Amino acid sequence: MADITYTPEMLAELERSYASGTRRLTYDGKTIEYQNLSDMERAINTIRRVLNKEAGISKSRRVHLRSKRGI
Repeated sequence: MADITYTPEMLAELERSYASGTRRLTYDGKTIEYQNLSDMERAINTIRRVLNKEAGISKSRRVHLRSKRGI
């Protein structure tokens, strides 16, 4: 399987298609049709994760706890 090189332009195009509800898009002469918007959302998240990792941006997490039992 060939490695896919994701670009910010590819992410932007996918986000535009997702926002308009279009499940078929063409990029670099290749056409991709997603079965549903959930598949598109997973693809968007994957591309974002890869691009952020390449840019050295890590996901910060914040956990808030509340307790009435003295924990």
